[in-house]
Amino acid sequence: MKVKKSLRAIALALVVVFVLSSTAFAAIPNNTIIFNDKAYDLSLLDDPSMVNEILGAFVANHNTFIYKTPTGTFLNNNGNVVNSGVLPAVTYKDVNKNTTPYNAQDGDPVVQSVSITAITVDPAAVTVDNGTSKDVAIAQLSAKVTLTLSDNTTKDVDVTWDCATYDGAKAGDYAFNGTFTLPGGVTNPDAKVATAKVTVKDATVDLTATADVTKGAMSFKDINVKSCQGIDGAAKFKVAGSSLVNSFGTAIRVMNGNPTVGISILAANGTTVLATGSVDISKTSVTDLTVNLQ
Repeated sequence: MKVKKSLRAIALALVVVFVLSSTAFAAIPNNTIIFNDKAYDLSLLDDPSMVNEILGAFVANHNTFIYKTPTGTFLNNNGNVVNSGVLPAVTYKDVNKNTTPYNAQDGDPVVQSVSITAITVDPAAVTVDNGTSKDVAIAQLSAKVTLTLSDNTTKDVDVTWDCATYDGAKAGDYAFNGTFTLPGGVTNPDAKVATAKVTVKDATVDLTATADVTKGAMSFKDINVKSCQGIDGAAKFKVAGSSLVNSFGTAIRVMNGNPTVGISILAANGTTVLATGSVDISKTSVTDLTVNLQ
């Protein structure tokens, strides 16, 4: 305890004697007492929990210290000015006992790098309608991803998504990779990447199938395509069992028999097949039925 009191007395005396000394601009905070490679905010001399640590540093440094005054001048325990160029790299402990490493010669704080241990994407997967453009699909992905770092902290960073093989007119799953700029002090030694999945739905067609229409002993249904989603250039349709090719909104009559009827979606020329599917017309009446197309 006597040593502690003497340390504080010397430091306080130096504050009084050299309070008018010239100011030096450097990295280690003013009002710091330094024992070789260990440095402490002066107020920690009054902290009972720091007594053993500071005394140990004092003794290990052969009962000597360097004091950085409130004006930024370095003084040794004899009151002589010390050139900052002789200072080693130090680990500084502030009033809250947080530690910061500083480079030698009163240099800047050491930038301690941390590495990425995981990347979190939320949402990690989205589903879009057939015909969705890449830009619209990307807009449904998160604009940021969360980096989990080796010091158990996290950082949110902006991300840019892309998928060279994306085709919004073709159903399936597409892997998007996200690129981002590393924050300062963060490394990515394992080259971890952000990934997200975009699922494009099958193209769909909305149609109606009327109640059975009878002609003598024969039974028919009138099938009418209302609209087609996700297929560029879709304009006409045909139904298996009929040779007719009609525009959307004009029904095609087919004979009852096989409950499953094939549907083809055609271009405006009436011959180019853009997609095909099938519909169950076994029910008495089908309205607003959505059919997945391949």
